[in-house]
Amino acid sequence: MTSRQSRSSVTDKASSEGTGEVWLCVKCRKEFKDSNSCLLECERCAEHYCTKCMKIKDTEYDFLNERNDIHWYCDKCEPKVLRSIQLDKEIKKKLDIFWAKVDDRMSQVNKVIESVKENTNVKVQAVMDEMKTIKIDIQGQSNELESLKKELKNEVKVELARKT
Repeated sequence: MTSRQSRSSVTDKASSEGTGEVWLCVKCRKEFKDSNSCLLECERCAEHYCTKCMKIKDTEYDFLNERNDIHWYCDKCEPKVLRSIQLDKEIKKKLDIFWAKVDDRMSQVNKVIESVKENTNVKVQAVMDEMKTIKIDIQGQSNELESLKKELKNEVKVELARKT
């Protein structure tokens, strides 16, 4: 018996009974018209094989026909399917590694962003403090200028009064 047997095409044929559909065994080239014929259909290429050519006993065939969780592939397709499964596993492993690296890199980037954010907040606060100091200085100088202005006015008045 070939490895990994699966559902036969009998279930497919039963639904098309009465349509005059004919199934051809790829190995012996025999035509099967009866929906009760014991044929297996490859799940990859959809070609049909009779149980006689595949040397599958009726009990094995019945078992395969009853199970939906067992898959059957012809000798041409089975190596391709197995290779595909192997490639899928390799791709999954590589993707797991890739996403772990992406997660690690994102964590690093987030740390840098937080650090820059903290530094920026400190710098903004320093600028705000400096602006408050400058504002206080400007207000002090403005008051000083007001005093000088008043002094000058008084001196001008005194000088004008003395000249008159």
